[in-house]
Amino acid sequence: MNYLKISNIGEIDVLSLSLLGASSKRGDDSKIGMFGSGNKYALAYLLRHGYEISIYSGTKEIKIGTENQTFREQSFDVITVNGVATSITTEFGKDWVLWQAIREIYCNSIDEGGANMEYVAHPEPKENETHFYIKSRGEVVSFVGDFDNYFSENKQVLFECSYGKILAKSKASSLCLYRKGIRCMESDKMSIYDYDLPHISIDENRLVRYSWEVPAMIWNMVYKCTDKRVIRNVLEACNDTSMIECFSSDFSNPVESYMSVEYIEVLKELTIAPRALSGLISMDEIGSTTIIPSKIFEQAQAIVTNENLPTKFKVHNSEFYVELVPSPLHKATIDKAVEFFKETDYLGVIGYEVTIARFENKEIYGFADFKNQKIVVSEMCIEKGVQSVIETMIEEYIHLKYEVKDETRSFQNAAITEITNLLKIHNAYLV
Repeated sequence: MNYLKISNIGEIDVLSLSLLGASSKRGDDSKIGMFGSGNKYALAYLLRHGYEISIYSGTKEIKIGTENQTFREQSFDVITVNGVATSITTEFGKDWVLWQAIREIYCNSIDEGGANMEYVAHPEPKENETHFYIKSRGEVVSFVGDFDNYFSENKQVLFECSYGKILAKSKASSLCLYRKGIRCMESDKMSIYDYDLPHISIDENRLVRYSWEVPAMIWNMVYKCTDKRVIRNVLEACNDTSMIECFSSDFSNPVESYMSVEYIEVLKELTIAPRALSGLISMDEIGSTTIIPSKIFEQAQAIVTNENLPTKFKVHNSEFYVELVPSPLHKATIDKAVEFFKETDYLGVIGYEVTIARFENKEIYGFADFKNQKIVVSEMCIEKGVQSVIETMIEEYIHLKYEVKDETRSFQNAAITEITNLLKIHNAYLV
């Protein structure tokens, strides 16, 4: 076959090939186009690279050509439509590649309705139809052979919600990301699934404007997903930094924290741990533990229990930590704090066991373990020095002694009472 034909119902307005920025689709969410420049970019690319093209509006051919013009001592090929020079040169879309050019023509056909792409032996225009013909070359054949990489219409939809669609992949391969069924991103990332994100921001090249938006939008779909197999596959692969599903600290948090019943059920079926602390998992548990990005784990902390974690890992008030074997530095710092309490005759605090932990949240210095009646101090607290440890131990001691929680009026009253009692004892003063 000699030509790739792209057609649609209805006859094209010749102005759509020459009037830059004119679009009747802008603001119409059902349409793909919006910039009023797609066909112009496509023509510029094809003419610049020597492709033979012909366009028919109904049975009437729209003749496309170029004429040379000089501007400030530089020579340009200006696109002509029916012999009339436009203001568009073949330099338009300078960084485009073939798939983007054919994509634009096909997108316009989809928007107009009755889109079709096929090989034909020669042009056969028809009334009430628009036909674009591109003389076939090796690159065109390759593009058509990879049709599913550029258009999602043949792909199985595994899950769909307001954020978009999760699409099946035929084999493990690089990411195919679509917007309204049209490829919109070049990426060296791999992916478990392909995705269609209808609300992703694109630039005038029809490519994703902000790549950091992509993982966030994908995870919003995963959170809402009701297919447990899909959820599990994403969770088991998302620690791999080569995958687009890997949600790193470089990205913003997912827009929503809503999680489907099925997502929560899968979480509770797995043993999970955040990547940041994965090095603390014992060798006999590493194979059965699903390691997930810390950002995703943060969203899950309110759901998981100690039963979902490796043996040494625990959750307290939705904060994740691992108890550590104290190092010589840990022991020396705690011993200094204990000496302080003995010297000041403040002995109640040293009646509780003190353990060391590494927290996922680096801002936590410690907490009161009511269940085991002990004080847990973080590595970060110890790194701050002895005074930080003393202050943390006093705070957690008050929690344990008066059985009050953080950031409550009860804790405030307990702290005031403790200080008052200390002053009374120190001064032997009765009130």
